Amino acid sequence: MKGCLVPLDIGHKLVRLGPKFLKSEDGTLIQGGDGGYVLSEECIKKANVVYSLGIGHTSEIERELADMGKTIYMYDMVTPEKHILTHENFYFKEMEMDAQKLTDEIHLHKHSNDDNLLLSIDIEGAEYPLFEKIDDDILLNFSQICVELHEIVSTGQTQRTLEFIKKMNKNYYLVHIHANNVIYNRPDILHYLMVEGMPDFLELTYVRKDLCKIEPTPITSQCPI
Repeated sequence: MKGCLVPLDIGHKLVRLGPKFLKSEDGTLIQGGDGGYVLSEECIKKANVVYSLGIGHTSEIERELADMGKTIYMYDMVTPEKHILTHENFYFKEMEMDAQKLTDEIHLHKHSNDDNLLLSIDIEGAEYPLFEKIDDDILLNFSQICVELHEIVSTGQTQRTLEFIKKMNKNYYLVHIHANNVIYNRPDILHYLMVEGMPDFLELTYVRKDLCKIEPTPITSQCPI
């Protein structure tokens, strides 16, 4: 990760959506869910459409964006419970998403000329082949991309992770890294948590380079901190 992360001062205010950090009675920070995602407020304001791949058991982030008036196209290989999909701005399709299907959906909804789309991906490891195969021209429709990378260490995905980062760094700045601490509730794989400083699950936020008001200097210290 060294040299891949840029400072948060890219001319954008970063905000956290989804589950928030809470304080217990003794003042200790406890995290709801996996802590949500940190996103660029400027990109959120300009976007009218969000593509969310992987819904699972919650739609907190999608609901916050839908309450702002965004149209949310949601995809998962399993249909979530009905209460998760209850918003007038939600459009759900049961689908196991890959690069070609995402491309087809963008064309189907006539968004191929919109370069202010937002993309959220949490598809349990299928993100690797999706990003390996998707065309850069399709990615450039998205002003901002947040993605969770799964089982980087425990299933030997470290090299795929680095290749993903190299591909993304061509047109995007990596502006936020969160090591998903939900893994601490999984003692069966806890011993895989760190290998040479690499957590097993990473949440990454990218902003397209042409939208940044300054050219940031990469952080050269070891990341994640």
